[in-house]
Parts: sequence; C-alpha cells; structure tokens
Amino acid sequence: MERNNHHTMEDNNTKNTVKPDGIDIIQVKEYNQLYYLIKKFNNAFTTPLSKRTNNLSSYSRKLHKNAMVYVVKKKRRILGFTAFYINDFNTYTAYGAIIAVIPKAQNQNIGQLLVEILINESKKRGMKRIKIEVEKHNEKAVYIYKKHGYKYLCDASDSTIYMIKDI
Repeated sequence: MERNNHHTMEDNNTKNTVKPDGIDIIQVKEYNQLYYLIKKFNNAFTTPLSKRTNNLSSYSRKLHKNAMVYVVKKKRRILGFTAFYINDFNTYTAYGAIIAVIPKAQNQNIGQLLVEILINESKKRGMKRIKIEVEKHNEKAVYIYKKHGYKYLCDASDSTIYMIKDI
C-alpha cells in the first residue's frame, strides 16, 4: 500500500489540525487500502480487532461503505489511522470507531493528531457531539480523550466504556 497505492490516496488539508513537519494526513477511500490497515493494526489493540468482529474483511467493508478513514504518514510510513462514522443526522452524533498508532510512533502526538482529525471532520459535517468506545484499561487513550474534553458516558461492556464530547 505504501508504495504502490500511494497515488490513489487523496491528500487532505484538515483545517485547525496542527501537523508536525513531514507528516501527511491522507483520506483512505479504497477498500484494499482500508483492509490493509485493518490487518496491519489488528493486534495494536489490547483486544485484537479480529476478536471483536466476526471477520476483518466484513468489518473493512462496513467501514469502507459507511465511515471516513484517515491515515497519518511520515515519509510514506504509516504511523496511525482513524475511522469514524458521521451518519447519525437524528442526534448529530459522530462515532469514533478506531484510533490506532503503531508502537514506534506512540508518545509522538500521533494519537492526539488523530483525535483532532475526528473532531475537526465531525464539526465540518455538522455533528454536535462525538461518542467513542475505549477499553477501560487503555490509560493512554483515556488520557488523550479526556485531554480533548471527552467525558465518561457509561460502561459499554465489561471491558469498555463510552466517552462523549460536545463539539
């Protein structure tokens, strides 16, 4: 994906998002690129995506059809990505499905950049709030969300919580 499909990805100049030098934010629109990301980041979560979904290919198709997906790269190397839904026009609530950062890029503000992409894109599309589900024991993620104004909403399961932010 990084070499062969780079030309099919679209650069995105997300307003109000401060990008570190050399960082590219690219919207992913092709299914094969999204499926590659899902497989690449499957084990980046405490509970792998493959254990939370029936099938990575089906989950990738669902995201491809309904979600917005952005990847953060530096020198053509994928550092992280986010996938989120902006399709609830009854409550105007966006839903952050995935934010993932490779281990080597953690503690370099990539997670914060991905959260800012989610917030800015949701605002641009008229959403009033953002809801996310995060693993309770993922302290780094909970910290980043709280830093961006997310508040605890309720338990989603034994191992995850919902957090919400008005935007």
